[in-house]
Amino acid sequence: MNAHAPSAIPPALASSSFPPISPPARPGRRLVDIEAEQRIDRSRYRLLRMRPRGGLHDGTCDERGVLAEFYVRLDAAARRRRFHGGVSDGAIRQRCFEIDPAWSLAVGRWIGAELSAVLELHAHPAGWHDAEVALCCDGGSELHDVRVHLVQIGIFAAVARGCRSLHCYGEDEAVPILLGLDGQLAGESIVVDISGYGPQAG
Repeated sequence: MNAHAPSAIPPALASSSFPPISPPARPGRRLVDIEAEQRIDRSRYRLLRMRPRGGLHDGTCDERGVLAEFYVRLDAAARRRRFHGGVSDGAIRQRCFEIDPAWSLAVGRWIGAELSAVLELHAHPAGWHDAEVALCCDGGSELHDVRVHLVQIGIFAAVARGCRSLHCYGEDEAVPILLGLDGQLAGESIVVDISGYGPQAG
């Protein structure tokens, strides 16, 4: 059980809400360069909707199933990178439907009604001061821009919840990006301090 209640996420957490991110100590530094920002169709990026665990089935849209089907479509190598080992379709679906939106969130890149990439954040058991990030894309010519933009959104969402550091494991697709943000090796994970990150002024 988590010891502390999470701070609220801004209700309109859509990609268009996210300005470029830069640590204050390094004015002008961005995760996504100007040309890449112009190529990105921000309307394709948004949070996945998830009903609170134990909540009433009141017709609120829940997209855990869409997340599960995205992972089920992955080949064996991609599944090993994302889940750190072989995993069955059934195990993927169970894992996705057990996500607790009070302590986790997922940001997707959408093509129609399907996901083409997703970034998940999962809070540390003691609270949102630290979170695990996991990134997975299904390929395509825009792969680098997609990865970086999802990490940018993920940092904004994590900071909004009071998060001070992110970490990821193994061969996760977020590793090169976090290393580029001065991420440090800590055991089997990469850890990056995001306490100085926030919306870039101007």
